[in-house]
Amino acid sequence: MNREENNCMYNRESEIDEKIEQYFIDEENDIVQYEKIPGKHFKHMTKEEITYLLMMKAMSLRKGVVFSKHAIDRMRDRRIRKRDVIKALKTGQIIDYRYIDNSEIVTIRSCYLNRGDEQVYVVFALNKGKVITTYSNRHFAAKYKMSHLERYEENYKIKIPEYYKKIIKFYHV
Repeated sequence: MNREENNCMYNRESEIDEKIEQYFIDEENDIVQYEKIPGKHFKHMTKEEITYLLMMKAMSLRKGVVFSKHAIDRMRDRRIRKRDVIKALKTGQIIDYRYIDNSEIVTIRSCYLNRGDEQVYVVFALNKGKVITTYSNRHFAAKYKMSHLERYEENYKIKIPEYYKKIIKFYHV
């Protein structure tokens, strides 16, 4: 692959990343007015889907985590340390799944921070190993926001590749 093709691919990836980041920026500011979220809430996931997402998360963490510029800015604004985000990625609970522009994106909720009843939330692109944004929120406010199950598509199916289906079948005999 020559340098021009590499630059073209990099520019395309950057455009997609910026589009995804903008989606979450707009959602944080309540600008997004989608009727339904293109994804699935944890409460509606099958055990196979949960296993697949946990496998993808573990693989992404082994490859290494990249922080978007937006995530770094939000971490600075909200006084969230990098180690809090990494801890959330390693030990946190997957709250929801979205598929946007060929990116499998999960929201992960971590344990409480040292400064009281705030929790770290991380929006993470599984197939890119990239932190899109992060925020801390009072537990009750976050629970209220995430409990709007009617915002999610009811019949949404997470597409699990055949390779992973065979591995998952081994675990869920």
